[in-house]
Amino acid sequence: MFGLIHAHFIWYGDILVSYALCAFWVYWFRNRSPRFLTISAVILLAVASLYSLFVHFALNNNYIPQESLNDILKFWQPDAEVLRKEINAYLGNPIAQFQQRSADALFFETQLFLTTFLWRAGGMMLLGMALYKSGILLGKRSNKFYLVLAIVGCGIGLSLSSYGVVKNLENNFELNYSMFWGNQFNYWGSVFTCLGYIGVINLMLAKSLLKGLQRRLASVGQMAFSNYICHSVFCTFIFYGHGLGLFGAVERWQQLVIVLLVWVLQLWYSPLWLNKYHFGPLEWAWRSLTYGYRQPFKK
Repeated sequence: MFGLIHAHFIWYGDILVSYALCAFWVYWFRNRSPRFLTISAVILLAVASLYSLFVHFALNNNYIPQESLNDILKFWQPDAEVLRKEINAYLGNPIAQFQQRSADALFFETQLFLTTFLWRAGGMMLLGMALYKSGILLGKRSNKFYLVLAIVGCGIGLSLSSYGVVKNLENNFELNYSMFWGNQFNYWGSVFTCLGYIGVINLMLAKSLLKGLQRRLASVGQMAFSNYICHSVFCTFIFYGHGLGLFGAVERWQQLVIVLLVWVLQLWYSPLWLNKYHFGPLEWAWRSLTYGYRQPFKK
């Protein structure tokens, strides 16, 4: 429910709907062993990867019908008219925004979910369950283990992703390379990087490093849902017509500045909020609706 509201009324790139749909079946794996969960996670992650490789092979061997190829091309490299229509919609009134956003959200919730998010999100959920059950997420392994995890995870992950960026640039982000083959380096590299981050964070906790930052990051995490929706509201205000109207006008380096600004804001106000309240406002609403009675809010 929250995901659909977010996707169709705020920002179409919502992930909550995918998480919720995956949770319906991931739930039944909760009593399986870490080994079973890890193997299942790799298999699920591989499904989306194999799909991309299959389409890449078909694309480069002319096995895809021209009509389907045209649809893929329109998605990957829209013509000027499509771009103009999208920009005008998001810079327009709320009705125009809703019509464009809802159509984009529906594409995410159907085609992209079935080809990518179902396997990617579900696989990462199972991997997370395995890491939790094995005690890795809980800091129960040695510092040496987490050091190796950090070095190997970040080393492999960042190397793969960086190599993928270089190759995509060399191929000028062409459809027959970048959309299906060129994305595989980051697809798998990001999984390793995630494991590396787990190692880094557990070392920070064990060594009591940057305790102030730890506290702020923990507060951001406790308010993850509220922060997620908040930065959607914040960024749509920056880009959409009801706010500053910068959609399609911001360079990539400027986008990074906006990302940094969002992080600074959330690291600042999250601990301040949690000094007075038990939960973020949306976490409170979610819990109250889930349990069927009003949860305590103010401390």
